[in-house]
Order: sequence, then C-alpha cells, then structure tokens
Amino acid sequence: MKIKLIFLNLIIFVSGCTSQSITISTSIPPPLVISNSDLRVVSFFNNNVNNYQFKSEVLEKTDNSWEINFQDTQKNIFTIILNSFFDNNNISDNFDNISDTSADLIIGFNLESFELLTPQIASNDKYSIWIKYKINIYDQKKDLIQNWSITGYGEQLTGAFKGNDAILNAISLALRDVGANLTIKLESDMQELLNLVQ
Repeated sequence: MKIKLIFLNLIIFVSGCTSQSITISTSIPPPLVISNSDLRVVSFFNNNVNNYQFKSEVLEKTDNSWEINFQDTQKNIFTIILNSFFDNNNISDNFDNISDTSADLIIGFNLESFELLTPQIASNDKYSIWIKYKINIYDQKKDLIQNWSITGYGEQLTGAFKGNDAILNAISLALRDVGANLTIKLESDMQELLNLVQ
C-alpha cells in the first residue's frame, strides 16, 4: 500500500507539469507614414531577434514549461516598419560588415527582455507578455547618435480560447504593440535623426 501511494503521488506530479511548444508567426500591415527616399539606411539584427527561442522553467508543480520559437517574426516586423519609413533600407548580417560608405543611417535591434506570466503563476485567468528592445542608431561613421528602448505589452484571457491560442494571442498583441510604439517613435524623432546625419 505504501508503494502504491508513492507511485500515485508521482503520477499526479508528472501529469501536472507538461512541456508546451509553440511557434510565432505574427505579422503587421505596413504603417501609413511618409517615406524618406534620400537616406540610405542599413539595419542589422542580433541573434536574439533573428531567431529567438524562449524556454521557461517550471516555477510551480501545476504550471507548464514553455518553448516558444519566434523564428524570424521579430525581424520581419521591424523590416516592414523600416521599409515604410525608408525607401532605401538594406539589411546587413552584422554591424562589422557595414562599410562607412554604404549608409547614412545604421539601425541595430537587440531583444533585451521577454517576460511571460502564466495564469498559474499569477493566480488569474490570463497570459501576460512584456517585451523590451534596445535600438541603437549610428551615423555614417558608425558613431552612436541615438539609443532607444521600445517596449510592448499584451495580455489575453484564457476563457475565449482553446489550447495554446490564448498565449499566442498575448504574444501577438505584445509584438504589435512594439510595432506601434516603434512607429510612433520614428515619426516623432524623424526630423531629429535627419538633423544628426546631415
């Protein structure tokens, strides 16, 4: 009887913790903004933007562990936005490969943090997502002229969704919020950027 009781406890523990794997493929429509055709822009993306994979740890016995594959979703979103603002936007593999004569403006993207709060951890019925990016902007000489922090937040109640749809929607909302905030920042600071590179 004692052996059976231990085995039963083990089954309950294992069944309460499962691993969930999801893939992100969020996209956004091009923002309706005034495009600049004069500046030559080169953008580059750190590895955590090119192909980020988030892996969580089980914090509670009743919670799942998560593996979230962003593929190139983040890069695609940022490229859509930059292509809307700049007619001449090219992508480089990394900062070191950009020559001094190839760009008037260099924009680099780095994912600083991705935070996931599950219903089990928060003791509520929603998924919450926070994302923060560091964006460095350089002039033609590769001197840093601007440093931006762009954030995004998304949350989704679990009741109206099945399976992993709730967390997928929360992540999509956070990414779209990032896109909206970056668009607003570029619009508000565009003239300042133009003045800095002239």
